[in-house]
Amino acid sequence: MSSTKRKFFFKITVIGDGMVGKTSLIKKYTQGNFQFDYVQTIGAQFSKYVQNIEGDTCTLALWDIAGQDEFFFLRPAFYQGSKGAIII
Repeated sequence: MSSTKRKFFFKITVIGDGMVGKTSLIKKYTQGNFQFDYVQTIGAQFSKYVQNIEGDTCTLALWDIAGQDEFFFLRPAFYQGSKGAIII
C-alpha cells in the first residue's frame, strides 16, 4: 500500500494592538528566540513555520499585522486569503 504525502498551506494573520508582543511571540514560535527589544512593525511582517506530521507537511504563513492606528487602512488587504487569525 502506498502512502500519499500531502502538503497543507495555511495563511494565518496575527492581530492585536501595537506593542503587545505579536512579533516577539511569532519569533519565539518560528525561530526559538524571544525578541525583548521593541521594534515597530511597519505594515506587516511575514514568517513561515513548517511542521511534518505523519509524513504530511503543514506550512503556516504567519502574517504579523501592525497594530498601530496609522496602519488601520492596510489591514483589510492583509486579511485576504487568511484561513484563521490569532488575536493577541
